[in-house]
Amino acid sequence: MTLILIGVVSSIGTGFCIEQATHMNHKVGRITVPLPILVWFYTLPKELLGKLDFQIAELTRYGPRIGIICSITAAKMETRRLGVVKSRGLINKPEETVPMSMFWLLPQFLLLGGLEGIAEISVDLFLVKQVPPSMYQCMVRFCVAFWGVGSIGGVLSVYVVGEISGQGGKPSWFQDTLNNSRLDQYYWPLAALSAANLVLYILVSIWYAYKDSRSEDDETAEPFDEDHVQLI
Repeated sequence: MTLILIGVVSSIGTGFCIEQATHMNHKVGRITVPLPILVWFYTLPKELLGKLDFQIAELTRYGPRIGIICSITAAKMETRRLGVVKSRGLINKPEETVPMSMFWLLPQFLLLGGLEGIAEISVDLFLVKQVPPSMYQCMVRFCVAFWGVGSIGGVLSVYVVGEISGQGGKPSWFQDTLNNSRLDQYYWPLAALSAANLVLYILVSIWYAYKDSRSEDDETAEPFDEDHVQLI
């Protein structure tokens, strides 16, 4: 369940965030910065986390918290972007560049990358240290499947939230363009889901006792092939 909810939150990075950045100011002074630089910042936390040594318990407790911070940050940044859009009369001009630097989105790209990096490394550490090698391949596939369900859940959440927000004759939070939509309102339910994820993690961590090491039978079992779990 935790992987599914993290997958839902991380799905916003490959869709809405890129579309927001596309129509924002790409210049730093006189230099035009290409959009893929944000994707590089998105992958940077994963690379840095992969070089650090963590214990399972100390690493996994950060994932749900980062999910909450990421959703709140995205909501605040979109509120600011929409404020600029309205003040400049760009509501019905979706192709116009919003006079706001795309680097305002940098924190959420870093947070999304950190969230996914922690999720991948946490799953990797858990499978390596807590699961018998004979079950490793099977559990890897289960984890990848759960992450995929989370990504699909991100699409489903957009539909559900759009339907609920449009009840009673009110305009849906999701319109034909970002400028007419209310993504900032959508990110708050994601923050609530992340908070529920944190509560779930706390309950599971209280119930689950981490193993110090594998049993002797596990140590002599055939080792697994993968060096690292790739969820996406």
